[in-house]
Formats: sequence, structure tokens, C-alpha cells
Amino acid sequence: PILRLENTNADASPAFLDFSKNSASAADDDTLGQIRFKGKDSIGSETTYVDLYCQSADITNNTEDGSLFLRTRADGTLTTTLAAVSGGVGIGTAAPNPNYKLHVYDTRTATAAGLRVHGSVTYADGAEYAKLQLMNSVTSTTASMVAFYDGANNNTGLAFKTDANAGTNERMRIQSDGNVGIGTAAPSQKLH
Repeated sequence: PILRLENTNADASPAFLDFSKNSASAADDDTLGQIRFKGKDSIGSETTYVDLYCQSADITNNTEDGSLFLRTRADGTLTTTLAAVSGGVGIGTAAPNPNYKLHVYDTRTATAAGLRVHGSVTYADGAEYAKLQLMNSVTSTTASMVAFYDGANNNTGLAFKTDANAGTNERMRIQSDGNVGIGTAAPSQKLH
């Protein structure tokens, strides 16, 4: 079976699917709508594998906040995989720290929480293939940490760049052989 919402209007108006909770006793954290994706497990029991739901985090007039949660089943338990809460995003947490736009949390005790930036640049010595850039939107100044190919065999180095009057410049690099250069792009010693 397929449920299809089709809009044939010639204007820019979209098709809508509204979930509305019309309660005389509305409260913070009310669940307003939910979509569940279910299937059978190995013994034939109906199981929710993924669900998506939203809540009214704060219902105070003129300061309303909403939250959207995506849960996936991991090791037999529905676990919050992604949460968008009051302007912040949590990965692995339903309660992202409000001081940060992105909060990554991993409950596994044998694994460090991680964030992977995966580039697909073809190998060439010195080519940058992944970057983490910090930027001030008022002044457009940046600082960045850049992974680059370093020599043969797909070796990897790491460069640190900052803005100055003349633009973004590399300030420090760690080569694949462990040499560290400050103010040079070709360190020949452990600290150069």
C-alpha cells in the first residue's frame, strides 16, 4: 500500500500532512505526532525499528520551542539517534547541550565519541581532503584544521590555518612522519 499526497497547484504551495494535538490541557513536552516503522523480528513479533516524533518543548506564548526526535533500534532497544531541540542538534542524545549547536554523545564505554569528516579527493601529494573550519559570520574570519595527503602510500598530515590581514595562512603542520612545523610547510625535524 502507498499513501500519496499530491499537489497539482501551479503555485509554490506544498502538500501538507498535519499532526495536530488539540488538548484543553496542553503542556510542555507533549508528544504532538509520531511515525513508526515496524516489521517482524526473527520470531515473528512485531517490532518498531525506527520512529520519528515531535514534542512541544515549551508552550509559553511567543517563546514556543519544538523538538524532533529520530530513534533507531540498536541491540534490541529504541535509542535516540538524532534530536533537534530548541535550535540545537544532538547525535546520540535526546538532550543536546543548549550552549552548542551540535552535541555528539556516545554511551558505549569502549568507544570514544567521534565525528567523522570524510572526503573523497583523489590522491595527490599535498592535496587537502577533509577540513574543519571555524568561522565568524560577522567578520568572515576563519581558523581551520585540514587533513592532507603527505607523501606516498596515502600518508596523512594535519595542518592548522588561521586568518591574518593577508588571508588564511597555514601556521602549523604535523607531517605523517611525526615532524611538526611552525611557520614552515616542510618540517625536517621533530619540531621545526
